[in-house]
Amino acid sequence: MGRKFNELLTRYEEYLWPDLIILGGGLAEEFPKYERFLETKAPLGAAALGSAADIVGAARVGATGDF
Repeated sequence: MGRKFNELLTRYEEYLWPDLIILGGGLAEEFPKYERFLETKAPLGAAALGSAADIVGAARVGATGDF
């Protein structure tokens, strides 16, 4: 599974050229376990809010209309 996820990250980098990749949800909570196995050109990090990041982001957009 880790190999497939690395392939996915590689594809994202090829198409999007990100300056930073932030993983959210369950990946953010488990990030310390898997960080050393993930290989990206861009810096890779976990969302500070962990699995609540998506909910907080959606609530912010709903409240302010800003993306």
